[in-house]
Amino acid sequence: MRQVAIGHWPAVSYPAAIVAWEKLKAERDKGIDPALVAKDMRVQRRGAIEKKRMEAGENAYTVRKLCDDFVDGYVRGHRNKKGVEEVERMFNTMLGDVGDLPAVSITRQIAFNLIESFVHSAPVQAVRLRRDLGAAWDYALDAGRLPDTAVNWWRLILRGKIKSKGKSISGVKIGSVKRVLNDTEVGELIPWLPNFSQLVSEVLIMYLWTVTRGAEICSMRGSEVNVESDNIWWWVIPKHKTKSARHDSAADHRVPLFGRALAIVKRRKKLYGDDFFI
Repeated sequence: MRQVAIGHWPAVSYPAAIVAWEKLKAERDKGIDPALVAKDMRVQRRGAIEKKRMEAGENAYTVRKLCDDFVDGYVRGHRNKKGVEEVERMFNTMLGDVGDLPAVSITRQIAFNLIESFVHSAPVQAVRLRRDLGAAWDYALDAGRLPDTAVNWWRLILRGKIKSKGKSISGVKIGSVKRVLNDTEVGELIPWLPNFSQLVSEVLIMYLWTVTRGAEICSMRGSEVNVESDNIWWWVIPKHKTKSARHDSAADHRVPLFGRALAIVKRRKKLYGDDFFI
């Protein structure tokens, strides 16, 4: 036996209860289960309330908040300090009004318009922004902060269609060709070294004699330089200073020191000990 509450007396009068009872009886006679109908309505009301609650939460989760979560939860643990600062700078300066939009409201058009706005003026930055926003969306989806139905448009728009025009020299685009000194230019540079300041001259010598990066040369420490059993001076660049630091299989970079480079290192090690040379 199923029972359906009509109401509570005296809020519901006796005549009103009779009318309600007759209506329910008529529905029952038609094969309608009033109790089941009431249960379905309660379920629908709860579903509507839950949907509104979820939508309110999703609307509060903006693109800016999503990007901040990506930086704090992933970037800081997988990139060096400089890489973290670059991602933060890019999000702070390039998101614009899109940063204030709910993350679930991002459409293909919004994603396209944001990236396309940088394609002509800064194509390299446009590629990086598209890549990191795509990674941020993947992180939010994995963390359950976006619904499973959310689409990562950043992975889909302009894929493989943003090309850099290369760097400019004197206002002229030279393309992406890498520039290196030929033998003649090196022969002209070395005799000219005494015309530079001592610091600039020594940095250029380290470039030429070790073929290492400027970031590694300018962060060189005396503790990284030692004489080994083969009586050769070695500069051991720690893994975290190299470009391959993000790879688990990477190792420290070993550079033998000879000639002018060795003379510079010996002199600076005598002055600064195990501290920074510059």
